[in-house]
Amino acid sequence: MGKALREALRPDLWVIVSTHWVSTFDWFTTCQPQHKGLCVAQEAPNLIPGLAYNYRGDPEFGAALVDAWKEAGHRRRAQRGAELLVGLRGPTSPLQYLDPSRRGGGRGACRSC
Repeated sequence: MGKALREALRPDLWVIVSTHWVSTFDWFTTCQPQHKGLCVAQEAPNLIPGLAYNYRGDPEFGAALVDAWKEAGHRRRAQRGAELLVGLRGPTSPLQYLDPSRRGGGRGACRSC
């Protein structure tokens, strides 16, 4: 499916809306220029013991997304550092299939929850 989406859409970037992190709290997006780390599923470390990732980010798009959420009346947060959302399985797992070459569609990947 990842290949079919890449070929059909040829995206400039990927936006992953993670339903893995369901809450009634603020919406978050990362705005750093690089997403790099090791994803470990805390609830199932035997299934995902360590998925290395390294994707370019798109801080400009992330900031625009936060502004759009603000205009829509959503409580939102822009995370400019890597401290908060590093290694979240919800956005990291699908990206390994959507963008296995880690090209970010030419511009980067913006992880959103």
